[in-house]
Amino acid sequence: MRVDSRTADTYFNSTIEDFAADVLAGITFLKKQPEVDGQRIGLIGHSLGGMIAPMVAAKSNDVVFAVLLAGSVLPPRDISQMQSGQMLRAKGLSEDKVRRLLNSSLVLYDRLAAGEDNTSLREELREFIKLQIPAEITLTPEQLDEALKQEMNIARSRFSTFLHTYDPHVVMRQVKCPMLAMNGSLDHAVTARENLEEIEKTLSAAGNLDVAVIEFYGLNHFFQVAKTGSPFEIAQIEETISPKVLQIMTGWIRLHVGLDK
Repeated sequence: MRVDSRTADTYFNSTIEDFAADVLAGITFLKKQPEVDGQRIGLIGHSLGGMIAPMVAAKSNDVVFAVLLAGSVLPPRDISQMQSGQMLRAKGLSEDKVRRLLNSSLVLYDRLAAGEDNTSLREELREFIKLQIPAEITLTPEQLDEALKQEMNIARSRFSTFLHTYDPHVVMRQVKCPMLAMNGSLDHAVTARENLEEIEKTLSAAGNLDVAVIEFYGLNHFFQVAKTGSPFEIAQIEETISPKVLQIMTGWIRLHVGLDK
């Protein structure tokens, strides 16, 4: 999800529970519209939206289906560790070094979430940021200072401190409506196999058996046909979203709202 700098303060002073409340208000509004069939309201959420959609579906009986595009049931803390690990391995670091750095980063972000701020912490965070910068990117000292400032502000925001301890499993177990979860095999932000398997397992264990999970080969986080899935590749891809994804999603929705019976 991209955030305009003009709304960043409002965004990071909110939590995904606030965003879920906005969606619930939107559903209430839709039900009052004469042109809307209140019996066929569903949700489609991408990335963070794929974490918000189950929160809404768990609270509202008006949601008759949910589609998660690169959504996750794994705790955001774990996803962040996976992402950092990928970046560190791409720099050629050994598994032992990666493991030690990730463990140290957990302690570091715990300190940030607790509001700690001192020279030692800033230097540790600066070094961790530098290690994750791709080799093809060079930051000036001024740019690195700005990146450090932004990272500290985000890490201590309401948005991040909420996610730091949030476990989506709790909400996912409460979702009773049909769900379709899809990921691209080249998604480096929300890895496909781990998340799809966990979504299916969590819902099935909770008694929701109307669940479909699909991994699309060769698609990135935005469901574009890609070569590497790297974030730096996205701007070079003209495709908005794979037509195959739209076709499958549309067919599944039509079936579940009774349009193809």
